[in-house]
This record gives sequence, structure tokens and C-alpha cells, in this order.
Amino acid sequence: MHSDTPAASSRSAPHRKLQELLNTASDGNASEDDIRLRVANLIESLTDDEPVKLEVSTDTGSIDLLVGNVIIETKTNADHLGVAPSWAMRDQHTRRQYAASQLQDYANERYRNANAEDSKFDGFTTNGNVWTLWEITVGSDKPTQIWSKNLTEESLSTLTENGASRAQIFDDVLNVISKCLRTRPSPPSDLSQLVADVPDVAYQLALAMQGSPEFETKRGIWADLMRGAFILTGEHERDDLRLFATQSVLVDIARKVAQNVASGTVQPGERAFVAFYSWLFNEGESNELQRRITREVDRYNWRLASSDILKGVYHEFIPRDTRHDFGEYYTPDWLAEAVCEHVLDDDWCANSVARAADPSDDLSGTGILEPSCGSGTFLRAAVNRLIPFAQRQTNDEVEQANIVCRLVHGLDIHPVAVELARATMLAALPANPSTGIDAINVHVSDSLRWMQDTEMRLIEDDILISVPNVGDLDQIDILVPNEVVLHNDFGGIIDEVFDYGDNPTLLEERLAVRGFQPKERQAVMALSQTLRRLRYEDRNHVWRWYITNLAESHRLHHRKFDRIIGNPPWITRKDISRGQKERADRHRAESMRLGIWAGGSTFATQNNLASLFAAVATRDYTLPGGHWKVGYVLPWSALRSETWKGFRSGQWNDSSSGAHDEWGVDLSEPPWDLRQVSPRPFPQSDACVVFGQEPRAGSQSNALSNVWESWNVQSDHAIEAWD
Repeated sequence: MHSDTPAASSRSAPHRKLQELLNTASDGNASEDDIRLRVANLIESLTDDEPVKLEVSTDTGSIDLLVGNVIIETKTNADHLGVAPSWAMRDQHTRRQYAASQLQDYANERYRNANAEDSKFDGFTTNGNVWTLWEITVGSDKPTQIWSKNLTEESLSTLTENGASRAQIFDDVLNVISKCLRTRPSPPSDLSQLVADVPDVAYQLALAMQGSPEFETKRGIWADLMRGAFILTGEHERDDLRLFATQSVLVDIARKVAQNVASGTVQPGERAFVAFYSWLFNEGESNELQRRITREVDRYNWRLASSDILKGVYHEFIPRDTRHDFGEYYTPDWLAEAVCEHVLDDDWCANSVARAADPSDDLSGTGILEPSCGSGTFLRAAVNRLIPFAQRQTNDEVEQANIVCRLVHGLDIHPVAVELARATMLAALPANPSTGIDAINVHVSDSLRWMQDTEMRLIEDDILISVPNVGDLDQIDILVPNEVVLHNDFGGIIDEVFDYGDNPTLLEERLAVRGFQPKERQAVMALSQTLRRLRYEDRNHVWRWYITNLAESHRLHHRKFDRIIGNPPWITRKDISRGQKERADRHRAESMRLGIWAGGSTFATQNNLASLFAAVATRDYTLPGGHWKVGYVLPWSALRSETWKGFRSGQWNDSSSGAHDEWGVDLSEPPWDLRQVSPRPFPQSDACVVFGQEPRAGSQSNALSNVWESWNVQSDHAIEAWD
């Protein structure tokens, strides 16, 4: 009986193409070109839009067919489908006569120079009748056979005599081929080589877009954030457009990775994506730039990444001296994993995961915060630490991802770092969370909460944002009421404020349903009208992102955590002072108030922001009585330098606390001394790890231990070894 159903039709084409291939292969006069074309027809029937490339040239010859990352080599002689004899492995001419050896040579030649060593690819060899699947590891001498099927008439007759139908046999073969066509290899350790010239292209696009209100508004917000992160100073502002363009490319790469991981479910224009970098989503030449980045990113399966690869892309695109000025000393993966394993002990992981599995638990006072998350190295390590405990809680990978996302939070003032961190964390999860990338709790926000030094400040717990003037357009103030900021569905309310700006009656009804009182509704309505004005002045498309991100540090200050990990920015006062006098003065005043400032001409310039950052993060984001614990990667000078003496005391005086004048921390756990690690975790400086916990008796402090645990490791992939 003939069926015209879609399922039957979609199956018939590949079956027909496979039978045509077998007929050609059985013809004694068929050439290798005949077989190659029939194989290409078969592959095209199995893919919707992936082009089949024929006769791809290489330095050592050519590969017959390339489909995405799947390599196919055809021969007429079945004896030559395998690997060249061992005695001829170094004879290139002989290797080209053997299909499997050609697969290996092509992979080595194409990907070895892109630092993709140990990446794995799928490859097929076939003469039309016999199909063999090989796993190809870049850098190896020969591939490994995974599967093989003989479809000669003699073999098919034997299989059908044993009960299998020809259609079932064809289905089995086609399923193997189809699965491989959808499989992508793990990404190379250095993607930057594949897109090395992209920043220059982006810079030319940025030059052409200067002057438009939307572009200049975004660039103004970006510059303010960069200054808040100590990144734009007088020395760098002359190059800010090029830096903006380069960072835009990094953001676009990160977003493409997130879309890759989320199987294309995350689209430009969603809340997480509408930011000041979204100028890349304009029409014209920028679309071609996007397509190029997409092609490079989508060649790989980013869930297979074995490390924080995006960190390497950032290091390649941003010069080392610039990163030094920014205090960006990104942590090696192995060190972040070691700190997480130590701070996130088994009992804490088990108990916290059990709580996070209950959606009704608001998790107040529980969870992990990385207040200077960078590209997400610590976040990735925290996810990997929690996943085994989530697996004990449920077999559902989506629910495992939901549990982990509820516990892990990250902040960073650097907007590019946050985009990289979101993609890195998403790729580390076992599956996509049920709410997609919006479940990733990583935001662009100032962990120090020095908002009054930026365009965003606290006014009696309401948040005031000053929109910079652009051309002849006036400055506008946006006031976000505290009732909105601290609402459980903060992001949802902000969405409604934007979405219903042209329908104030409906917006007020929505707010009433949410329980807002008349006076509160009036404040939210005023906010909506301000944002509506910005939209009509073509200064919108950034504020939804900006508000929901920068308010996060204020929200998390009220939420509290019992585990804080990370690597605070290593910036000395002398580096802050260059073009950042107000920030330098704030650093000094805050450090003196907490009792961790080292004065005098000898020490003043060496006071490090990392000490203040660690102290403030510990004070602001932990809950008294919450049995909290922290672990920070710091410069080695924290263990002995005079400038760190006040920090090491653990006696951090805080006159603003109200309850008591001293806010204490127990630093008595032996720190890790990393001077003997080879290679050094941070080429520019020796490092240590300092741990702190809530004192047993209220505000009583305990000084940093004089006993250090010294690591003595001689490996590229460090394994702890104690003296």
C-alpha cells in the first residue's frame, strides 16, 4: 500500500538515493567520480541546509566530500577503505591510496594549527556498498573504526533471510549517517585564530555608525560602565571606539556560543540580548559579519568544551598591557575547581541542592556568589561541583540545570566578561534550563555598590539613572522604585513597563493584580512614561537590559549567600589614580573606614583594590548567623605585605553597620601558598588563596593563619600536592 504521508515521503528520498548508490557501486564499470556523486546525492537528501563540498583541496591532495565537520572519502576498491599498512604510515603517497588514512591526514592538516589537538571528528569511508564509520582524533596517526556495514547484494540477502527487511537495514545505515551529520566536535582551545581579523571589520562598521542617537546612547552607557570598572581612563579614551568594536565582537561570539548551546532557541532581541552591543544586529554589512562568526562557532559542540575557552578568545583580542591596566588576571580552570571543591563541601552541596529542588524555597541566605566573575571560570567550576549532587536529586537533566542555576550567581562590572560568563555557564550545564538563558543568574552590576560614582545611584533605596544627553537631546532621569527592584518578579515587571508603555490603563491594571498600592503604581507609571519618551527619541533599546542588570547587586545584597568564591580585581592605588581620581579617593576612604588601609608614602600607592573588594563582598552579601564561608584568589602579597596587614587581622571596622563598630571574620584557616606551582597560575604575579568564615562568637575576629599550605605542583594540569 502506498502512503503519501510526510513521514513516508521524507523516508523515501534517502532510501531511493541509497538504492541508486548501491546500483552504481555494483556496476563494474563505475568510476570513483560516479560513486562520489551518488554519495553526495544521498547526503544531500539527509540534510536540510548543510552544503556538501566536493573535492576539498588540501596540501597533501584532496578530500572527497565534506559536510559540516563530517569527512567522507570514497574508493572503488573495498580493500582500500581502511588504514594504510603500518610499514607505509610515513609514506604520504601510499597513505593517499587508503581512505581512512586520508581522513586522518585531512583532520590533522585542517585543525592542528587551530589548537584543536585532541578534538574528535566523524569520518566515513565507502565504496558505495561498504560503509565504515571512523572516529578521528586530531594529532593521531590513524583513526579508530567505530562501525561498519556491508550492503552488497550477497550481504543484504543474508540479513533478510535472518528476518530483517531491506527497509529496516537501510534505516539502520541512514540513522548512523544522519546522527553523525548532526554531530559537531569539541571546540578548539583557541577559537580566536579562526576569527582573528574580525575586530578590524567591526571597527569599520562602528566608524560608519557614529552620530546616530541610538548608537551614541549605547556607546555612552558602555563608556560609563568601562570607567566604573577602572577600564576607561585618560590613557585609553582616545581608543574607546576601537575597544568598543572589539568588545562588541567578543559579545557577539559569546552570544553565538549561547545560541549554539541552546540549540538556536535563544534569539537576538530577547531581554538578555537587547544591550548596547546589539548594534551588530543591524542590517547590511554587520549581518555578513554575524554570519561569519556564526559559521565558525556552529562548527563545534560547545557543551563538549573541556575548559573556559572564551577566556582565551578574550586574551587574544584584548592586548596584555590593557588587561593589566584593568586588573584582569583570569584564574586557571584547575585552580577554580580546587577552590570550589574546598569551599563547597559535600554536606553543603547536598543540603543546598535539596533546597534548590523545591521551587517554593526562595533560597534566601543560601547559594554561591562570584562577585567578580570574569569570563565565568569559577561559575563553570561551581556548576561542575554541583551537578553530581543534582543528579542524585533527579534524573531529569533539565531539572538538574534548573537546580544548579538557582544556586549559582555571578556579578561583574565588565559587560563583556558577563556575556562570556553567561555562555560559559550555559555550556557547562547538562541541558538547557526550562527558561533558557534567562535562568543564568549572571549580571553586569557593581558588587562594591559604588553606584553614586556612576550614572546610577541609590536614592533612599530607589534607583536613579541619569540618561546622558546626546546631541541636542536633554539629559533624562529614570527613577526605579524600590518596590519594583526588590520584587520577586523584577524582570517580569520591567518587561511589562516597557511592553505596555503605550497602554497605561492596561499597565495599571497589571500592577494592581500584582499587589502594588496606588502610590506605588503611580511611581511605576511615571517610570513607564519616561521610558516611552526615550523610545520616541530613538534612545531606547538599551534601558531594559541596563536596569535589570545594574540593579542586581542591590537585589543580591538583600538576598544574601552562604558561599562566596572568586578572584577579585588586582589593581593597586597607583593604577586606579591614573585618570580616576574620584575612584581612587573612594578606594582610600572605604579602605580606611574598614581598617584595611596602609598609609604613608611608602605603602599608600600599593594598597590593592582586591583587599577592599574581598572585605566588602564578604560583609555585604553574607547573612549573620548564616554559617557562611568564602574563598578568594589573591596576590601573594596578601600573606605578608604590610599593605595587607589590616586585611589579615580579620578585624574590619565598619561604622555604618549600626549594630556594632566591628565586623569580624575568621581567617584562621591556613591559606594556600601557590609560589611553587609550575607553571605559575598568573605569569605576572605570585598568588595565594585565602579562606574566611563566620566567627563562632558574633563579631569576634581571628587573624589570618601564619601557617601556610604550600602547593608544589609541576604540571600543566595542576593536581594538588602538599609539602
